[in-house]
Amino acid sequence: MAQVALDDTWRKLAVVVDKAKAATEDPDVAPPQERELYQRWLSTFNEELAAIQTVHDAASSLRADDLRVARDTAEKLLDAFYSVSGEQVPRPGDER
Repeated sequence: MAQVALDDTWRKLAVVVDKAKAATEDPDVAPPQERELYQRWLSTFNEELAAIQTVHDAASSLRADDLRVARDTAEKLLDAFYSVSGEQVPRPGDER
């Protein structure tokens, strides 16, 4: 159950990370202010993003508590992103 919850949250976070990376690498993807926001978010949370990905990749061999901590951290990063980006938080079931 904890692995499924982490998978779901990681999938949402990966969409944001991919969007942020694309915006910072290609000036045509987003306006300058938005690119700066994405760059700051990526650089500020780089270590946390890497740690969550590591836990996600090794999920089958980790304890449920470790997976919950990673999921909680991922949710906090999503909240941080959506609170500063002005984008709408996807509802459960939204395809992103």
